[in-house]
Amino acid sequence: MMARRSTLAAAVMLCGGMLATRAPAQDSDSARLNAVLACATIDKKSARLACYDAQAQGGGAAA
Repeated sequence: MMARRSTLAAAVMLCGGMLATRAPAQDSDSARLNAVLACATIDKKSARLACYDAQAQGGGAAA
């Protein structure tokens, strides 16, 4: 019975650690989406395309 509790406790801690490491990636995904949406607000076609290109390449510069 004690070994079973230890196994369960280890599994819970492992899963909790995996969930904790996912949070920054979700923040990054949200930031990336917001940056792409910001590109859509750019009126000048060439600047908007440059913004989308920068986001697709993993850069920034959503201006």
